[in-house]
Amino acid sequence: MLHAKTSSPTKKTLPYWIPLIVLTALFTAMFGIMPPLRDDQWFMSFATAFLENPSISNFIDGFREQVVFRYNFDNARIPNILGTVWVVLPRWFMVGVLGASFAFAVYLGARLSQTWRSSAAGFSVLIFGIVIALPWFDDMFTVMFAMNYLVPSALTAYAALVFLRQVPPHTALAFALALVVGLWHEAFAATMLAGVVFTAIIIPYYRRPATAAMAAALIAAIIFLASVPGTATRIGSFHPERFIKLHLGVLTGLPFYLFAISALALWARKTTRRHLITPQFVFIFGACGGAWAVWRFFLTDYRVSWPMIYVSSIGLAYIVGKIFATRAKPAWAAYAVLIAASIVQPVMSLPWFIKMRQEVMTANEAVMAAGEDSVVFTPVTTPFTAPWYTMGRPSFEIYKSGGFPFYNAIPEQLKDFSPENAVHIGISENVYFHKGCIVLEGTRTDIHSAKCTLYFDGKPYATECFGTNFTTPAGEFTYILPLHSFQKAKLHHLSGFDLN
Repeated sequence: MLHAKTSSPTKKTLPYWIPLIVLTALFTAMFGIMPPLRDDQWFMSFATAFLENPSISNFIDGFREQVVFRYNFDNARIPNILGTVWVVLPRWFMVGVLGASFAFAVYLGARLSQTWRSSAAGFSVLIFGIVIALPWFDDMFTVMFAMNYLVPSALTAYAALVFLRQVPPHTALAFALALVVGLWHEAFAATMLAGVVFTAIIIPYYRRPATAAMAAALIAAIIFLASVPGTATRIGSFHPERFIKLHLGVLTGLPFYLFAISALALWARKTTRRHLITPQFVFIFGACGGAWAVWRFFLTDYRVSWPMIYVSSIGLAYIVGKIFATRAKPAWAAYAVLIAASIVQPVMSLPWFIKMRQEVMTANEAVMAAGEDSVVFTPVTTPFTAPWYTMGRPSFEIYKSGGFPFYNAIPEQLKDFSPENAVHIGISENVYFHKGCIVLEGTRTDIHSAKCTLYFDGKPYATECFGTNFTTPAGEFTYILPLHSFQKAKLHHLSGFDLN
């Protein structure tokens, strides 16, 4: 008896496992190559005594000091409270944690969108959204930033799957899981809360004790994180970039707007409406709305768009998998294009991670050889010289965001600096912008954690600055290093600078 030829189960899963494995390897490599900069160095500073002289007492002292600082001047999220732990653990271990978090964020997102092993086209949309659309350029390859945004992505997707089970989870488990998600990051807490509440409103079956427990835990987490003293201190320091140029706000929110418009259009048609009356879609729709509200009305950093883009990508994957991927050839063509783009981009960015690591090592070696009281010129890449296809991965903006090895390492492009070849941006003093660097005319010794204001497209952004004196044939100058600077600098015009 002859049987029709069918694909083996293994072959059916290859379109899902191969991209997941390849991308996990690429992102793990990028996490591993990325040198400890910016917040990694900041959190590591609290563990200096322990790193120099490992002992339980030194670790406890550093941990206590760090917790007190976070509570009073930063925030009380779980990843930040435990920041000292992350930075003293072996680097390979943390790289493994971040690589696994990426894999689970993709896998669990595919499970939530119901595309895993069921819709290659929908899965490719999810992959593309995670790899290309998420704001990785906002220093997300550092350990601390990834712990704040990548890890809760996987946790939120898992919590959503537990919540959506037909068999209700134990109330205590639901409460504990939601509390962890909520305390990990307030934006993810709001996202999860919106999804849980919206689902309970639309689908009566989910009006159960586990739902109430989850909602209570998420509300408690949001109240706690909002009430700590550090929140009031930090709330005024968020970047105003979304409101500077409208098209950048639209571009950042594009995944959400595409998802919302598609969902509403499909709901208006009776033939497609049935695909949207599922617990998964209802949760995703509610969660997207909550994430969008947080991004649009409360917090303004690019990084805060992360949960919105992540959940919107899951929603778009769901729609493509259920409705638009009915014809095999177009679906596989879309899969091939999106997966190829999602793999090629990190492959092309990988050499630039290596370049960043080499530049940081070179700067460290030059400073150590010259002595900490000497000024050295060292080669660095700036956001203006990095190629467009890296998409800020890695973000060379991090060099002037408190992440450069030492403040007396001057970018080599300033070796022959002259005001005649630079753009004047000073408001009350002669300050120039040259090849991605801010330079003050004359030498200053009082610029250490000094208040300064950068104006982007005419709008002010207050931060702190450090200054390093240097000399060129054109005279004496001070290299200004803002503690926090503007991400994605190519898209904005630095129009002014003022020392307060």
